[in-house]
Amino acid sequence: MKIIRRNTVVNAMLEHSGHRTKTTTVRIMLAPDEIPASYIQTDTFMVYHSWGHPAGITSVTPSNYKQLIGRPVEITYMADSGFVIALTIPA
Repeated sequence: MKIIRRNTVVNAMLEHSGHRTKTTTVRIMLAPDEIPASYIQTDTFMVYHSWGHPAGITSVTPSNYKQLIGRPVEITYMADSGFVIALTIPA
């Protein structure tokens, strides 16, 4: 089952990790929502990874991620794992 949430991005973080792999990840944090208790309880999502992202989220990169803060987004993710399927930035 998937969840579609429409909310405002309150923070975006660029993370460099991996001693040998030197990966880059962008995480966004949405404003809190009331989520049914049977689903993963999170407002933070990985929306970019330097090794690629299976969902093909091309609207978020390490050079433009800060532009998301304060903007409304629509994020689709798997209810049981929090895996992001899609992220849309309304025009």
